[in-house]
Amino acid sequence: MFCVIVRASRNHPKCVTTDHPRDRHPAAMFSNVVVGVKELEAGRDALCLARALASAKGNLTLAHVHVVAPKPAPDSGAAGAAARRRDGLERLAALRDESHLDAEVVCDEARDLRQGLHDIARAQEADLLVIGASRNDEIYRDLVGDATGELLEDAPCALAVAPVGYAERRGPLRTIGVAYDGSPESERALGVARRLAADQHATLSAFEAVSGPGRMQDTIDDEVAQALERLDKLGGLDGYAQYGETTSELRRYGRSVDLLVLGSRRHSPIGRSLGPGTAQRLADEPPCSLLVVGQD
Repeated sequence: MFCVIVRASRNHPKCVTTDHPRDRHPAAMFSNVVVGVKELEAGRDALCLARALASAKGNLTLAHVHVVAPKPAPDSGAAGAAARRRDGLERLAALRDESHLDAEVVCDEARDLRQGLHDIARAQEADLLVIGASRNDEIYRDLVGDATGELLEDAPCALAVAPVGYAERRGPLRTIGVAYDGSPESERALGVARRLAADQHATLSAFEAVSGPGRMQDTIDDEVAQALERLDKLGGLDGYAQYGETTSELRRYGRSVDLLVLGSRRHSPIGRSLGPGTAQRLADEPPCSLLVVGQD
């Protein structure tokens, strides 16, 4: 037996709540976590989120990547590289020591941050890479670019993004949400979210955005009702559905949870040229802590 409650209003997403014994899963936290540290404040945010997601006996690595220019600079010789490496390791060690952690520190050079952190994650055989969201505003990101969303491209493992200021307001993960649309990627995200919720003793919910231009109100209501029905069948969670642009609605929903879990699909070069996907747009300015899981 399970109970279903449906409520709706003009200003809030429609919701269906279920309680189902199928929502009993063994704990499964991440056991080998790499924390990317570029700026100190963002590094602190990322480290706090990593500690929340890592298993008690897991391995933790703090990583810094120095981006080198395609054209060698005057200090790009062996002596300059050694000095940059020493400076990077000292900063990582200071962050580790102030956090009272037993963590490895790694410093590397690469042509871009994405390549460097991905290479470190592969070398460490990481199952999770954690970064802090950029402090740069939207105009700067549009003009110069930003590596936060780019790190999702062909990531070698799951990627978590801590929102700006997470270290100052951190707390237990009491509410975990998942972006769901019935795709294989969202099914995988749901599985991860279930296990995390069980381990954290957190409330689990799922959200589906119903999108598409030019729909009549009756059609919108029918599609939202169908989305709620799909979420109801999942069992063991609170289901929410709302009509609107996917990223905007997920951002709104994300403000109501401590952690939002999303699935990520691999895009072809043509797909990448069309612009960033939903997960990338959310990662650039996350409404809450994000966890993006890719394909096996």
